[in-house]
Amino acid sequence: MKDTKSLAGKAALVTGGSRGIVAAIVRRLASEGTDVAFTYATSSAAADELVASITAESGNVIAIKADSAEPGEVQAAVAQAAQRFGRLDIRRACLRCVRPIPSWRTPT
Repeated sequence: MKDTKSLAGKAALVTGGSRGIVAAIVRRLASEGTDVAFTYATSSAAADELVASITAESGNVIAIKADSAEPGEVQAAVAQAAQRFGRLDIRRACLRCVRPIPSWRTPT
């Protein structure tokens, strides 16, 4: 019988949040057998909810508080995930860290 978990035994870090597309990526990786760490910047409740739902389905996941716009925090998240899982095979950055462009007034 073929193993349906094609990423079993891999470890991943997904940066950029705990909702929306990032949550979908985390869920998909976990469903494929990947150990997953993900970062979140502000919503610990959403992060805890994502961890709980994946853990309930026998997934191995951790949430790491880190702002993806801060390089030092991302480096610390990489180190924490690698220490937890013993390696990192996959890194997926989902960033919305672009600083806002100032609005320009149109002369009247």
